[in-house]
Amino acid sequence: MREWLDADAETILDEVMLAKEMTGECLDPGRPSAMRAALDEIRRAQADLRHEVRPAPDGRILVHRAIALDDAALSGLAPGDALGACWAFDPRGAHAYDAKPGRARYALTAWVDPGDVAWAMTLAMWGSGEGEARLDRRATLELVGIHEQGTGAAVRGDLEGERFGTSQPVGAGARPR
Repeated sequence: MREWLDADAETILDEVMLAKEMTGECLDPGRPSAMRAALDEIRRAQADLRHEVRPAPDGRILVHRAIALDDAALSGLAPGDALGACWAFDPRGAHAYDAKPGRARYALTAWVDPGDVAWAMTLAMWGSGEGEARLDRRATLELVGIHEQGTGAAVRGDLEGERFGTSQPVGAGARPR
């Protein structure tokens, strides 16, 4: 984590630029003004993230996600399931964009290892105005809790402390630790 947040922006420019391209952003690396703008974005994102990300004493980072689920999906949620790769470092940045009729919105909080954060993509997203913590597709999360948005009522307390994946279920293609 620190190697990304404290790095000289020029040393990580290529990786962040590739991440920006992967999100559909088109920048002309041949234009000096575009490169200056990209470096400025990286520096601002690094400063924001140094302020925003507060690791626990064990080094893990608390992340937040909001999702919309119907009753069947909520009751069917099981340890090891994939919860998605787009999280936030601040609960105010967690929004459920997939709300449909019949679905309630829930706020999830989980611990993640900083090595499971896709830092180049996170810096690229922050530089583009998205306050997102993009997690690696093979990341493992330890669920802290699920709360109904609006009321704050805790739900599915049986899942607290359980491990979940992001875009792959836990164990699917997992890296050795």
